[in-house]
Amino acid sequence: MQISWMSSKFYLTCEWIWRFAYLHLLWMFFSLIGLVVFGITPATIAVFAVVRKWRMKEHDQSIFSTFYQTYKKEFIKGNALGAILVTVSFFIYINYLIIGTMTGIGSDLLFAGTTLILILFIIFLIFIFPVYVHYKLTFFQTMKTALIIGLIHPHITLITILLLSMTGGLFYFMPGLIPFFSSSMLAMCMMWFVYHAFLQIEKKQMN
Repeated sequence: MQISWMSSKFYLTCEWIWRFAYLHLLWMFFSLIGLVVFGITPATIAVFAVVRKWRMKEHDQSIFSTFYQTYKKEFIKGNALGAILVTVSFFIYINYLIIGTMTGIGSDLLFAGTTLILILFIIFLIFIFPVYVHYKLTFFQTMKTALIIGLIHPHITLITILLLSMTGGLFYFMPGLIPFFSSSMLAMCMMWFVYHAFLQIEKKQMN
């Protein structure tokens, strides 16, 4: 019995290692198909769609089918989202460069405002992809909902940041994992607790 139990756990562990590795390889392949620039955001959305199925314990769903159908369906909207993320990131980066050349109260005010935008953007980044694949909303409703859920669940935000930091530390000390697991593991880190926030919201709506 003990050997059988250990064999079962070993098989299950190997299966999940394969799942995470396979999903990350799909992310890399389809990012390259989109010439990276046009492929990376739709591929990331597709990763979250698969991870959402896992989080909902729908383990029998085809990984490739779920990934491919999501990638194809969300290609245009995904690239629109990617353009917004890049634009906001560039705006924040430029602002900090400008702050470095300034002195006085103007510099302090710009630093405070940019830092506030950065904090809101980090919250947005944590929630946008899980919200995107979980709810059937319009493009702008998705962005608004991601920020609102993040703001009303600060504990989920902080726990997710901590989990992402721990995963980043793992990749730092074991960089050999990055080419095989990075996108899928990071997506699961973000989806795991954010999905709990979704459940809390749905429970309140039912009461």
